[in-house]
Amino acid sequence: MPDAKIVGQFEAKGAAAERFGLVLDKGSRITGCVSDAVDSLRRDGTLARLEKKWLSEAADAPVIK
Repeated sequence: MPDAKIVGQFEAKGAAAERFGLVLDKGSRITGCVSDAVDSLRRDGTLARLEKKWLSEAADAPVIK
């Protein structure tokens, strides 16, 4: 998404692993496919690499409180 921007990040609390979410229309027929794709990205390490590149402190996104 060439015009996408990171506008903020949630404050990390506790030792629990970070969670990410996607917003789809309620009852969307693609929810299962999207969930499967994200699970696959998590399993093969791609999600961690994307997080490091785009969602780390280097992204300089303010913390949303």
